[in-house]
Amino acid sequence: MDPFLARTMVESLSKGINPLSGRVLPLNDSCSNEKIQDALIEILDHCTIESNEQYLFRIKQEKVQERKQRREENRKKYPRCMEFWSKEEERQLIQMHHRGANIYMIANVLKRTPTAIENRLKKIQERPIYRNKKSR
Repeated sequence: MDPFLARTMVESLSKGINPLSGRVLPLNDSCSNEKIQDALIEILDHCTIESNEQYLFRIKQEKVQERKQRREENRKKYPRCMEFWSKEEERQLIQMHHRGANIYMIANVLKRTPTAIENRLKKIQERPIYRNKKSR
C-alpha cells in the first residue's frame, strides 16, 4: 500500500471518519472512541510521511520563499524596481523604444525589470519590441 494513502486513512480514522466511504463512523465503532482517536493522532505525530495538508503548506511556503528570492535578485540587478516612474524616465523609455531598443536593453539602462518596461509600454500604449536576450 502507498504510505501516503495509509497516512491519509489513519488521519481519517483519527477524526472518526470511515476512510473508505467518507462517512462518520457509528458510535459503536472502536475508532469512534476518543482514546483510540488520541492514540492515532499520537502515532501520526511520529510518522515520517507528511500529510496532504503539510505537503500543501510546505509547497506554498517554498513558492513564497522563491518569490522573495527573485524579488531580492531583481532589486540587486534593477535598483529602480518597485519605484514610481518619473516623467523623465517615461520620456527616456519612449525615446529608446522609438529608436528600436528592445525591452532588455531598456531595462538595463533604466534599472527596471523587463516586465516593468513591458507593462509601462503597454500602459502608454506602445508596442514592446522583442528581440533575443543576447543584446542585454
